[in-house]
Amino acid sequence: MRVVCAVIIYQGRVLACQRAVGKPEGGKWEFPGGKVEEGESDQVALAREIKEELAMSVSPGSMVKSVVHGEIELWAYRSCWDGVEMELREHQDAKWIIPAEGDMLDWAPADVAIWKEVRRTFFPTA
Repeated sequence: MRVVCAVIIYQGRVLACQRAVGKPEGGKWEFPGGKVEEGESDQVALAREIKEELAMSVSPGSMVKSVVHGEIELWAYRSCWDGVEMELREHQDAKWIIPAEGDMLDWAPADVAIWKEVRRTFFPTA
């Protein structure tokens, strides 16, 4: 299953979302996103999923990393945010984290490698 997620960096912080308890990987942290539907590009799917989950508009850009975890093929894209406040529709929490906070989060397994790449690429000295 192809899944896309957004790496949104704003004022030196990265958006992390906590999966709702009762869902698979409930309580774990992830980069927001979701499944790519048949006929969708990754960019269209990512913009749609972020709008559905967080009521935010994003513009997906370059790929950060892809990870295979079980049946999930996760593709992370650096995404620009429109600056409008978010509304949690699927997650139990969301926060803008600094790198040290990200190192301490309990990430969903597929997002661990994404976080490591984000940390290495965008915050090498933090």
